[in-house]
Amino acid sequence: MNWFENLFYIINNSHIETPEVFGLFHIVCLLIIAAVTIFMCTCLKNISDKTLRIIFFFTWIVLCLVETTKIIMMGFNYNEETQVVSFGFSWYLFPFQFCSSILYTLPLIVFCKNGKFRDIIMQFTAFFVLFGGLLGVLIPPFSQYLFLDIQTILHHGVQVIIGFFLLVYNKDKINFKNWLKSLLIFGCFLIVAIILNEVVYYTVPDAGYFDMFYISRHYCNSMPVLSTLYEALPWILYLLVYIVGFSFASFLIFILFKAFSKKNNFVKTK
Repeated sequence: MNWFENLFYIINNSHIETPEVFGLFHIVCLLIIAAVTIFMCTCLKNISDKTLRIIFFFTWIVLCLVETTKIIMMGFNYNEETQVVSFGFSWYLFPFQFCSSILYTLPLIVFCKNGKFRDIIMQFTAFFVLFGGLLGVLIPPFSQYLFLDIQTILHHGVQVIIGFFLLVYNKDKINFKNWLKSLLIFGCFLIVAIILNEVVYYTVPDAGYFDMFYISRHYCNSMPVLSTLYEALPWILYLLVYIVGFSFASFLIFILFKAFSKKNNFVKTK
């Protein structure tokens, strides 16, 4: 094996005992996420837009590298008998899930000019991406693979950190009208997810399980609550409940932040 194959052989074989939710590993990770979030929201709340773009750019690069590493790792196969290495691609790993939204919103925040569109993207990231991050860090899908556990916490932790930071950084732009506009971005993501689900299902017969945003008509997902709803409801009703539920969660974040910011003056005032 060459160095690249050796690297993924090591990553693939770095096993640990599956961490417990709210066990020591999980609690330490939560404390680190909380500490970084507090630091960002207090010490960096007055950074310039240029500095924000630089921070978000390098954050995006790291997330993309880690996500790519995960995809390659999951497709890595080493035959002990023939000592032959092969790489495959599992379509279910395609990076367009709800929690993957940050991979697409960060570059828009970094490269788009200041204006209404960029503001809406930042609002979506503050409301919806934060919600996805909170789900991921509070009930993480831990496994026996060390790298996957680190990737899970890192990815969702960054969602939480950036989500809270954008709430503070854009405090004066957080209002009901902009929350409504963030629903448009959510809707666009859902439309793309539905199109991808249909296109891959009908054009890639050997793709197997492919369920972006967990809203495919063709596959029942394994997510808590969502899988139960999927099995109990017709698809169109499931989709409606999905949209209402996620939108309500983002609205709850909006309401809680507005209530909290009125009682505290640590947030940035532009």
